Amino acid sequence: VHQMRPTAIVSAAVFPNYRVASGDKGQAWRDWMRDGFLDAACPMTYNRSTEMVGAQVRDALANSSDRPVIPGVCLLY
Repeated sequence: VHQMRPTAIVSAAVFPNYRVASGDKGQAWRDWMRDGFLDAACPMTYNRSTEMVGAQVRDALANSSDRPVIPGVCLLY
């Protein structure tokens, strides 16, 4: 994508915990961001617990190679 359109932003909705995402879900998004394949990650932080969402966002930021992290949120009733 970047070769064809250098200004394109490539992002992906990903499982928020990198270790689980990489090991169980086939989403090595930390590596993809580090290697420049992804410009931003959108971790699916769907949880009723604000503490859990905060932990998931902090984990994603720690594994983002200083690239944008855009948390996905969902209202759970």
